[in-house]
Amino acid sequence: MRIASDTIYRQAVAAIQDAQSNLARVQEQLSSGERIRRSGEDPSAFTTATRLDARQELLTGFERASDRAFARLSLTESRIGEAVDQTNRVRELVVQGNNATLSSDDRAAIARELRQIREGLLQTANASDGEGRALFAGTASGKPYQQDISGAIIYQGNAGSRLVPINTDATVADGEQGPAVFGRGSNDLFAAVDAAIAAVEEPDPALRAAGAAATLDQLDARLDQMNLARGRVGARLSAIEQSAEVRAVESEQLTVTRANLMDTDIAQAITDLTLTGNRLSAAQQSYLQVQRQSLFDLIR
Repeated sequence: MRIASDTIYRQAVAAIQDAQSNLARVQEQLSSGERIRRSGEDPSAFTTATRLDARQELLTGFERASDRAFARLSLTESRIGEAVDQTNRVRELVVQGNNATLSSDDRAAIARELRQIREGLLQTANASDGEGRALFAGTASGKPYQQDISGAIIYQGNAGSRLVPINTDATVADGEQGPAVFGRGSNDLFAAVDAAIAAVEEPDPALRAAGAAATLDQLDARLDQMNLARGRVGARLSAIEQSAEVRAVESEQLTVTRANLMDTDIAQAITDLTLTGNRLSAAQQSYLQVQRQSLFDLIR
């Protein structure tokens, strides 16, 4: 009888300890909101959750990179728009300056405005993204356009491009090289503006008219090129927005899947808490009965 009582006693103690452990686990699940906090509790679910977390972190990285690229490309699009507006004004002034009724003073005033626009275009072409990186330098550092000793404006950037990952299988270039926007060498926008100034200042009416006609052709070519570049940038902005929508859907799916794996089912946890509490009470009652029986045996 003594051996049997010891066995029953150990079983009762073990039942209490097991119920207390389960009760503590369920209480922890309710307080933390997490069904699984350690890998040993459910190795398969924990491994899957770790993989989901890694993917979510990767999506967050794509989001940060996309935001930076979007801001930079938005500035690029805006600066190209400014250059288009400035170039259209140059075109208007060339047409105006070719008017035979204008005096030399009138044409001199137009030339002064054209030089001011030239300076404004240089500032636009050398614009940066606010982080020290020029918008139109390719991957080069510093200002992409410099004026040499002759007064000509020369491109000092390169033909490189920086590709930014916006999703697992998608990248976008976050800038445009100057020549792809403003033209190259003697055919670039600055050469066209210089030609416009020369045409307006030309005293001979016939030469002035010929110069104006040639300059308008150059300006139209540069406007076409800038509008094409603006379209490319707009397409990249759209690609970033579309990728953001795809990432948002995937992120939500990852969140739901992880929650189903790892988060506490409140209703189920409350049920488990009640059942575990009942088991603990039953185990404690059983233990008390064993204690009373052992005392009765001793008295006998």
